[in-house]
Amino acid sequence: MLLLVLIVFGICGILFSSVTKNRAVLILILSAIAVGFFSLPSLIFCFVLAAINYFFIRHITKSKVLFIAAISFNVIGLFAFHLYERFNAEWSVLPVLFGVTYLTLQFIDYICKVRFNVVAAPAGILQYTAATLYAPKFFMGPIASLPDIEKEISAVDITKNNVAYGLNRILLGLFKKLVLAESLSLYVSSALDFKDNYPAITILSGACLYALQLYFDFSGYCDIAIGVSALWNIHLLENFNFPFRQKTWASFWKSWHSSLTNWLWQYVFMPKYLFLGRRKTNKVLAQSICIAAVFTCMAFFNGIKSGFFISALLFALFYLLELIVYKKGFPFSNLFIFLLFSIGLLYFRTPDYTNYSFLTARLTDFKNFFPDEWLRLYFAPLASGGTQQDYFNFSFTLILCFGFLLFERKIVTVFNQHKINFTMWFILLLLLVTWGVFTSGSRFIYMQF
Repeated sequence: MLLLVLIVFGICGILFSSVTKNRAVLILILSAIAVGFFSLPSLIFCFVLAAINYFFIRHITKSKVLFIAAISFNVIGLFAFHLYERFNAEWSVLPVLFGVTYLTLQFIDYICKVRFNVVAAPAGILQYTAATLYAPKFFMGPIASLPDIEKEISAVDITKNNVAYGLNRILLGLFKKLVLAESLSLYVSSALDFKDNYPAITILSGACLYALQLYFDFSGYCDIAIGVSALWNIHLLENFNFPFRQKTWASFWKSWHSSLTNWLWQYVFMPKYLFLGRRKTNKVLAQSICIAAVFTCMAFFNGIKSGFFISALLFALFYLLELIVYKKGFPFSNLFIFLLFSIGLLYFRTPDYTNYSFLTARLTDFKNFFPDEWLRLYFAPLASGGTQQDYFNFSFTLILCFGFLLFERKIVTVFNQHKINFTMWFILLLLLVTWGVFTSGSRFIYMQF
């Protein structure tokens, strides 16, 4: 349903963007309808949050106390929101809220930029609110700069080049989500959702499939959001830069969810690193402290469940090992990085601590790392069954996924153009029709944050 809402939002951009006198009003109305359609409490809550932050942003240049209060309000509010999420998950008595985490980081960014005179305070509340609730980036990011969105909302020119580019990105995102991510979800669930005594190699393979599913799911949404925004002549940040092709752990994280990584680098790593540097702290120790802080904040961004922090701890340890031991890539290092990332995601996907002992026991059972019966304990669980059709579907899905990753740069180059490549459109549309999963009703994975 979210896909349909975003596509309708984009069509409105083509039809009305260049004819309306005040795009901010139109965008605000459409965004409010889109958000309210999924969760009216989310719309009301984020309106209130935006109003409070509007007051802070308009007055923080005059008061350091107000600046500290504004940052504290957003950080404490984010913690309270995650507590609300946890209570709601356990008792199921409260309405579902989403988009709060992404908005909070954008508000902190806006507050800091105004405080240190990087940008001016918003001139009016209309464009500010339209930028805040702007639907394509509201549900899952990327974490945009609100001042930049405000400026682009006032633009009125739309060209055929923008339309072609926007449609290209939307089609690419639909392919990633409906063909690749949704096809993988069945096999990921089969391998990881049941407490069967599968050997470690089966669980690790399932984790690798989950890493692919997460990538195609999240990057697919970002493609759609960027494409829809292009139809409104609004530019959203790229959020992924071929992360599975990176040769070092550091470059991987600069390429994965880069809008969050850049935010953490700007507002967590650098201030803390400069603070420690002024106190003559050992360089490696200072970097270690800052890296630990960054990944802790990354876990907090996702929620306050223990699995997120265990996953972040593993990622931080991998980062520190690379920092201390080996800073350069080596042959096939991208495959090694992919494996480490997949292992960390096991705990990210399983935030409930009651499953940790079982999961850790299976992964550390080195005597039974490989199965005695490959067909029953490895291939059948991964293929979600043992029939010939199950194996064919699983094999074809893997061929599509690895084929896409192998030619990803060329495919992305084609769909980043401001013209339609009819051959590639035919291929992707054919795969969407024949292999796309339209009936699962699966939410975007990152829509929960």
